Amino acid sequence: MVALADNRLGAYLLEGRVAYDDLLEVYQATHPKLGTPVVVQVIRPQWMRGPATRAAFAQLAASLAALRHPNIPRVYDYGIEEGLGYLVLEQIEGQTLAERVAELCSQGKVMPLREALDWIDGLFRALDFAHQRGVLHRCLSPDQIVMRDGGEPAVLGFGLRFLLHPPSPDQEDKDAPYRAPEIAAGDLGDARSDVYSLGAVLLEMLSGIAPEPDDPERCLKARARAGRRFSPGLEQVLRNAIARDPLARTESVRALARDMFGVVRGERPLRRPPPAAESREVKPAPPAKPARREAIRQASPRPKPPPPPTPSVAPPQAAPPAPEPSHSRPVEDGNPRAWRGALAMVLAMTALLALGWWGTAWVRARTAPSAGAPRFSVGTEVRVSVAGGTSVSVLRGCPTEFWQGVLGIATDGQTGLVEARRDCDGEWWYQVRIPALQASEWDGVGWVDEKHLEPR
Repeated sequence: MVALADNRLGAYLLEGRVAYDDLLEVYQATHPKLGTPVVVQVIRPQWMRGPATRAAFAQLAASLAALRHPNIPRVYDYGIEEGLGYLVLEQIEGQTLAERVAELCSQGKVMPLREALDWIDGLFRALDFAHQRGVLHRCLSPDQIVMRDGGEPAVLGFGLRFLLHPPSPDQEDKDAPYRAPEIAAGDLGDARSDVYSLGAVLLEMLSGIAPEPDDPERCLKARARAGRRFSPGLEQVLRNAIARDPLARTESVRALARDMFGVVRGERPLRRPPPAAESREVKPAPPAKPARREAIRQASPRPKPPPPPTPSVAPPQAAPPAPEPSHSRPVEDGNPRAWRGALAMVLAMTALLALGWWGTAWVRARTAPSAGAPRFSVGTEVRVSVAGGTSVSVLRGCPTEFWQGVLGIATDGQTGLVEARRDCDGEWWYQVRIPALQASEWDGVGWVDEKHLEPR
């Protein structure tokens, strides 16, 4: 244990140690102003040596304290006292994902897909929220994921372990199966590094087999040998997430969520990333490129106007012979006959294009399926109804015309209010406000198809 006078660190009285490892010691405490129970993570002094490390810790702690998300524990305070860095965090009570997977394995079971969706929906939200604000995890593992007693997952340990003790290429520990190859090779990585870790976690959740650092697809092969393969779409989503080459990997957590929920719903075709070139060494991901137009503007200097032509002195020539007299009328520049003919041609082409567009629209209107009369009007209270008492995705829009992503998951029995409706290629879709889904980053409003709604 760390040696402290009166067991005090800053303004916090450390009440008892609840966990420890080679980097941290975790204590229970009470927030002096809020009066709520908190946990204090105390970094061992050997990892806080040097001004550069202390400055990097302060910068990371400030970034974590700025994160406000229901799936990320709140950082109330941080500081450095007596050479010890510490973080004061919201206390999270619940079961870790590692404990849950071990519990199921001891019973000879794997996690059902419905339960897995309850976990991964919160993981997608937390990681995407942090990535949008420039915070990477880099050490995601089942030990860093906790299901709160209230049923909401939380992601712990953003960036701290990587900052204090970056992995080396030959390092083997309990987090190695989930570490992206570029992180293991000593690179800083990017958002795709967290995608790899999340894909490895998903593999273990759904298969019950921990991935191996050198062969993360071993669990897929083991399931295939046992005759329990995933669906082709889900297997492809997982393979894309754990591609060893970052360029062949799913590009973001948001894209992984889109692919995962799209395959589960069966409403979106999966697009596989381009195959990676074979290489024995892992190359770091290239930096993000600027927009194409901006890149061209910065790389290419503006063309200078051409210099005026230099007059040249030509030798005198004899005057040309006078033209023969002509009985036809000469055509002069600006002759009305010339531009009138061109204008007539343009008008004719415009009329043909308009006629073609009108005909296409008429045929589409005659052949488009009819949605019939809508069951619900704006302002109607509805209830989510899913066969088997499961859940349904709440979307940003109508997926049969465009795909804008999954906002959240609505479970059977949740109620809401219809705010808008639209005919989407023969099916009625409703924009519903579901109070049970409201969170700090989402107002709980999204689109649900009519077949999953019933009158309240």
